[in-house]
This record gives sequence, structure tokens and C-alpha cells, in this order.
Amino acid sequence: MNGTDLVNALRGDCPERSHLREVEAIADLGSWYADFERDETEWSEKASEILGVPVDEDSFGHDDIPSLVAAPRQDAVRRERNAVFDGDAFDIEYRIDVDGSTRWIHERAECRRDDSGDPVAAIGVLRDITDRKGRERQLDAARKRYRTLIDAAPDPIFVADAETGEIVEANAAAADLRGQPRDELVGLHQTALHPDEAADRYRELFEDRIDQRRTITEFDDGTPVSLTTIDGDRIPVAINTSTVSLDGRTLVHGIFRDVSERRRHETALAGINTASQALLQAETDAEIARIIVDAATDLLDASGSCVYRYDSHSGELVAEAYSERLDDALGHAPRVSPGEGVVWRVFTDREPARFDDVRTADGVDDDGTPIRSELLVPLGDHGVFLVGDTSVGAFDDTSEGIAETLASTAEAAFDRVERTRTLRERERESQGQAERLERINQLNDEIRTIMQGLIRTHSRDAIAQQVCDSLISLDRFAYAWIGTPDHATSEIRVSAQAGSPQHYPEAVSLDFEPTNMHPSVRAVRERTTITVPRIATAPHRLEWRDTALRHEFQSVISVPLIYDEFLYGVVTVYSDRPDAFDDRTESVLTELGELVGYALNASEQRDALLGGGAVDVTFDLTGVTDLFVEFADRLSADIRIENITPRSEGMYLVHFQCDDAERAQLHTVADALSSVTDLRVISETDRTVYEAVVIGECLVTTLATIGANVRSVMVTGTHCRIRASLPDEREKQTLVRHLKDRHPDIDVAIHQQTTTFSSDSWLRLLDCSLTARQRDILATAYYSGFYDQRRKRTGTEIADSLGISQPAFSTRLRAAQRNLLSTIFGDGTGTRSLDG
Repeated sequence: MNGTDLVNALRGDCPERSHLREVEAIADLGSWYADFERDETEWSEKASEILGVPVDEDSFGHDDIPSLVAAPRQDAVRRERNAVFDGDAFDIEYRIDVDGSTRWIHERAECRRDDSGDPVAAIGVLRDITDRKGRERQLDAARKRYRTLIDAAPDPIFVADAETGEIVEANAAAADLRGQPRDELVGLHQTALHPDEAADRYRELFEDRIDQRRTITEFDDGTPVSLTTIDGDRIPVAINTSTVSLDGRTLVHGIFRDVSERRRHETALAGINTASQALLQAETDAEIARIIVDAATDLLDASGSCVYRYDSHSGELVAEAYSERLDDALGHAPRVSPGEGVVWRVFTDREPARFDDVRTADGVDDDGTPIRSELLVPLGDHGVFLVGDTSVGAFDDTSEGIAETLASTAEAAFDRVERTRTLRERERESQGQAERLERINQLNDEIRTIMQGLIRTHSRDAIAQQVCDSLISLDRFAYAWIGTPDHATSEIRVSAQAGSPQHYPEAVSLDFEPTNMHPSVRAVRERTTITVPRIATAPHRLEWRDTALRHEFQSVISVPLIYDEFLYGVVTVYSDRPDAFDDRTESVLTELGELVGYALNASEQRDALLGGGAVDVTFDLTGVTDLFVEFADRLSADIRIENITPRSEGMYLVHFQCDDAERAQLHTVADALSSVTDLRVISETDRTVYEAVVIGECLVTTLATIGANVRSVMVTGTHCRIRASLPDEREKQTLVRHLKDRHPDIDVAIHQQTTTFSSDSWLRLLDCSLTARQRDILATAYYSGFYDQRRKRTGTEIADSLGISQPAFSTRLRAAQRNLLSTIFGDGTGTRSLDG
């Protein structure tokens, strides 16, 4: 169809016109034809419809279209359309307003030239592209929103072409993570973001993610997925992928998340779990401290770490374990005294502390330390956990969290070990108590055997030997001996021994020198039980220590044999085991010492009363401090004591004569002496007899206790003269020894002695017939004048003076009356004195 045909088709109802309308309808196009020679423009009906205006040859021409265009584009559209007059084609888009609505028009035109090449006409088509333009505005907005979302996303986002793997977009966070400008990232292959040596693995991973929407942090073998920075650092990342279609392309969005902290937490958790498993097996504080230090070294990558444990003995914090790097940095791990430094403050305040630089931190005085950063976490009552680094600001919140978790795990382990240790100690203590109780029971059984033997044994030597033999029968005792102080030689004399080796006493010094610290000598000197639980730890300067160890002795106890304050000797027991003499064993053996002392005292008294022969000895004692010596000194008169009877514990009823003093004077002096009470006169016939209650012991009661049968006592203001009957010549020195034990400053002179057998029968009869209390009551009644022709005192009065009831006095007196009292106590005149 040439130009004339097109014009005809546009104008009329020819078949061509019908055909043109069908074509325009199918193509959704309008058309026009401009004849330059006639200056006419023909419009098709579709063109009129698209433009929204009635067009004909008279009312709408070529130059009218720009008038429909919005003002900003009118001139441009006019220029571009008028270019056809110069023979140039055009292809433009513009916007017009039609009935208050906007339409987008796409118009194209070409020129027709004559044979000479001059433009003579133009033909154009136009299309309503309003719908397409709307879609492009939406698509463009979507693109803008897409880019805005990517740019504003906090997580790094890399966008790659699914087909080529080429990066086509990256946001600012991605550029920061990579450390590379965004324009340099675009165009890289996605494998460039990952370690070079694993490019194939990451290529396969990218291809798999095209069809999968999931997050990946590691490969199937557990290797973490990493992004490589431009500097070559590797950052563990989690990649979440998704695919989108844009402009006919399939794009893969990779959202990268830096999981360094998470991986660090996971690694720390795994390390802490490993440490926890190890702590479950730890049995000592040192093991726990070492496990925590090693774990901290691995997890925190610090210059060093240390666990300080509180030492309850020294009251200090002591380094239980510390890393080698800390030792290299400090040269040593110091002890921390109370109130010293930040370590002690963390321990007492129970609050953790973190310092980016200890040299500049307030309240931290560590100017010279190579350690700059510090983390300190309390371990409850157990101590402090310290982590240090030589760099400033080495620790962050994560580091602090890891350190606190390690510390709490260690504290729990310390608590567990302490509870276990306490339980074990209790079990050991219970077992030890059971064993000690068994030993005590065995010892008590043996003590009962000893007691039964002592009842049947009368001689001193037999008593001593039986005690030694009985003690050695117990497995844990290796050797025992009993010694008697010999004041003549100033040393301890061995009187009995049992066990092995029996030559031990010969190898040590047993003299009474003040410097001699042998347990037996100390027990005699100090009159108390001496125990050495571990001979091996005794001071080396002690001579007896080495000798005892050579004899394989490990522990020893020395018990003084004391009864009624008189020392009869010492029993020393050795064991080849350390700590063989605990508190209960010591207590039992101390009581045994008292029992043996009593038995030895009873033996001496028995010898004094029932011995085959008796020795009468007169002692002159000077330098003695005694109640009656002071009484006589204040009276300036002699006192003759006739009878002393125990009244109650520590109280005695005393009968005495004092012919050279006035009665009023006696009462005055007695009132001044706090130990003398209830002084009264009980006889005034041919002689005056006084009775008084004496509080505390005196010289006469002492002599009676140690086995002497006292016949008379005369006391002056300077000395005492005592006549006593002893069972044997050798007992004379024993009595002197006992006196010196009780009165160290006393001087004893023995100037008269005779041997007599006349009193044996009546002493034996008296001992066999009466109890001690009956004898005391009988003697008191006798010296109180109860048997005089004119009774001086009634039974009620005597009972009152003795502190007993009258029926009790009468009962005991009648039980003793069948004895021949006048033969035992009298001198044939009805009145008996001590020297009669």
C-alpha cells in the first residue's frame, strides 16, 4: 500500500479501510499520514480513539498533538515530531491528559521521499502504553524498594546470578564484612568470598543453595563455613539463601551473618563441658585448679591465668595453679595477704572485676606489672580466679562470661571435693573413733584385770611388775617401765619393766636436772601426764629422741603415780606406732596412775600395820610450813596432837593439848586462823583437851596417808617432832621422800630408832576388826571422854562434831565395842595419849 492508497484507506469506506481497521485493532495501533506538499494530515479512527479527541482534516493537524502533551514535554515532543519535515524518523513517548486522566502514548514515524530524495510525506503509528507504563512504574518502584531493603539490611547481603555465580549486588554491611568497596565486589565470582583452597566446595555449595532455602553454617564434615576478608582473615558465617526472579534473571540472595561470637560461645561451651567432665573426676583442689587454668588458656587466649586458693592456716590467698605464660610474665605467682590489692578485694566483696588497663584503673596499684588487662572472678569461700593479658582491652563481655562460667564450674567442683573430703574425714574419724573405742575397751578390760590383781597383790614390787606386764599384753604397747624417784641420787630408779628392749632406760639420762626433758623426768617434775604423740617430730636437740627412735619407738606417755598429792613414782609406756596415745587413752592411763598410786599407798599402810617387824623412828622436822606450826608459833607454846579424825572431804576433827597457853588466848588465835573453826574444851579434869575442826590437810594427816603409824606429834613454833612406827627400815627413806615431795623446803633429822614387835598383835587385830570409819569414830569417842567415869560428852555431841547423825554414831560405835579398847588405846590408867 503506497501513500495514496493509505490516504484513501484512511478517508473512505474502501476495502482497504476495513482491512486497516482490522489491522489496527489487532495491533492495538492508531495511524496517521502527513502529506507535506498539501500540508495535510490524515488520522485513523483508532488514532482518534487513542488520543481521546475527534480528529479530521479540518479540526486536528500534525502540530496539534504537542498541545495535548503535559507542559514539561510539549516543546521536546514538538521538536522531535517536526523532525520528519526534514526527513528524519522519530520514536518517542509522551504523556497526554484526556478527560482528566493521563495517557502514555508511544509514537513512531518515518518519512517518504521523492525520486530526488526530498521528504514529501510521513507515516506514523501510535499506541496507548498507559498500562505498560504503569507496570514499569511498579517494577521500578519494586527495584527501588529492593535496593533500599538490601542497603538498609543490618546483615551483609550478597546477590549473585544463579546461572553464572557472578555477584551483581552487595549492601554496605557486606562491604564492611568483606572490607572491600561495593563497586569492587560487583563482578566477582561468589567463590571469591571464601577460602581459595576450598573454591570447589563453595561452588558446589552455591549450586545446591539455588534450589534450597535454608541456613548453613558448616559442611557435612563439620568444617565451619567461612568468609575471607580482603586482608585474608577468616570469619565464620551463617548463610541464609533464597532465590528471586528479576528482569528475566534468577538471582540468589545470600544473607551472611557473622557467627564468630556464637562459634566462640559454642567452642567455649564445648571446652567448659570438657572441663566439667574432667572436674567430675578431680579429687583434689590442685587438680581442679589445674583443669580450670588449662581450660582458660585454651578458651580465652590470654597471657595467663591463675587460681588463688584461700589458705585458712596462713590467712592468705595462695596460687594453687597458674599457667606457664603467666609465670613467664610475672616471674612468680605471689601470695596475697589480707587487704592486699584487688585480688583480696574481689575475694572479700564476692564481686567480679574487669580492667582494660590495670595501670590506669582506679583503685588498682599495679604500675610495674607487665599485665595490662585483667579479669577477676570470686570462687566463693575458696578463692579467686584471675585471667590476665599483656595487651590493653584484651577482654570483652564474652570473655567475662566465659571466665564467670569457668569460675562457677570450679566453685561447684571445689564444693563437691570439700564435701567429699569432709565425708571421708568423718568416715575416717568414725572409723578411728571405733578403733580408739575398741582400744579403750581393751585397755579398760586390762585395767579391770590390773585392779583385780592389785587387790590380791601386797608388795610394791609385785604391784609395779603386774602393771607393766598387763600394759604390754596390749598389742599397741611395746615397752613399759615404772620408776621411783631416788632423792639420794637425784634420779629415777627403775623398779619394774616389761616388753622389749628392756635395756632402754640404761641408754638415757633419768636425772632430775632442769634441762632434762625426758618424758618420765618431766612427769615427775611437773606432776602431770606427759605425752609425745610423734617422737620423730620432737626437737632434734632432745638426746632421748634419737635413742628412742633407734629402739623403734614412735610415741610415748609418762604418767605420774600420785595418790592424795603424794608421788609414788612414774609409769612410762612406749609404742612402735605414732599417735598411739590419744586423749581418751591418755585419760584412762592417767586414771590408772591414780589407781596404782592408791595401791602403792595401801601397800605402804598395810606394811606399816601388818609388817613382820616395826621400826620406831623419831623425826625432827624444821623448815616446815604447817597449820599447827603456825598455831604454836602464834601461841608461843607447845601443842601436843592426840587424835585427828576425817570428818568430811577436806575437813578433820582434831584433839590436842596446849598446857602453856590460856584458854582465851587459844580462842583468839584460832579465830585469826581461817583454817581452824569450832574450837571448844572437852575435858578439864587432870588435863585440858581441846577439840577443833580443821579445814584442809596438815602434817599429821599426811604422815598417816603415806603409811606411817604416828605415835606422837609435838609441835613448837620452829619445828615438829614426830614419833612413828614404820613397817621396815627401808620405809624410812620412802617417808622422807614423801615429806620432801610435799614440803620441798623441809629439813629432816632422824636421831632415834628402835625395833619393836610388841604392837604387832593389836595392830593386826585393830585392822582386821574395824573399818576405817569405825576406827575413826572409836578413837574420837575415846579422846572425847566418852568412856571416862564421868562422861565428858554425849553421843549426840560427838556425832555432831563428826558431822553425822546420832543413830549412825551409835550403830558404828556398838559395832566396834567388842574390841578391847582399853588394851588398844589406853595406857593402863583409863586415859591414853599418843606417846603412852
